[in-house]
Parts: sequence; C-alpha cells; structure tokens
Amino acid sequence: MKSKQLKMNILLAGFVIITAGIVKNVSAELSKSDVQEIRIIIREELRPIEERISSLDKRIDSLEKRIEDLRAVTLAGFGILFAGMFCMIGFVIWDRRTALKPAINEIEELKKREARLEEVLRKIAYEDPKIASILKSTNLL
Repeated sequence: MKSKQLKMNILLAGFVIITAGIVKNVSAELSKSDVQEIRIIIREELRPIEERISSLDKRIDSLEKRIEDLRAVTLAGFGILFAGMFCMIGFVIWDRRTALKPAINEIEELKKREARLEEVLRKIAYEDPKIASILKSTNLL
C-alpha cells in the first residue's frame, strides 16, 4: 500500500515538475498570481516526499547508531577474549614453573646424594680391593 502511494507521489511530482517546466516556458502568458499558485501547489505536493525523506534520514541515523553500538560490543567481546587468552597463557607458564620446581629440587638433592655416595664408595674401595674391582668394572673408580 505504501509503495503504491509512493509511486503515485513520484508520478505526481514528475507531472508537477514537467508542468512547471512547461509553465516556465509559457510564463509570459500566465499572470504572477498563477505562477505563485502553481509554486504553492508544487510545494504542497513535495511536502509529503520531504517528510518521508526526513523520516528515512532519521531511520538511517538510528541504524548508524545501532551499528556503532554493535561495533563497540564486538570490540569489547574481542578484548575480553584476548585478555582471557593471555591470562590462560600466564597461568600455564606459572603452573609449569610451580609444578617443575619440586621435581628440580629433588633431582638436585639426588645428585648431591649420589656424589656423596660415590665419594664414600671410593674411600671404601681404597681399603677393600674387592669393592675397588667392582667399582672399576662399572667405571666408577
């Protein structure tokens, strides 16, 4: 219904514009009051079209605002997503360090203990030839 009415208004506006062109050519034959009356009619006919154009401008402005709002929400969503990813990476790095720290400490302690045991076995090997031969066969002496 609205599109039909819009087509009618466009046709009417075209007719008025064409008529105005003809009137311009024959304005020498028309009086000033006739020309004034034709201008008033043209303005009255164009007023609904101008109102629709202004309502369309308002709708376009509304859509632009909604698009800007969606852009802001999307940007905030990506910000939250990337912040979460960085937090997860930081947590993984922290967790690895804390999980490996006890194992590293235990390995260091075992190495120290092994070194002390080897030293004790070497001292015993100088006194006992049987232990010395066993240590030599395992390349510990």
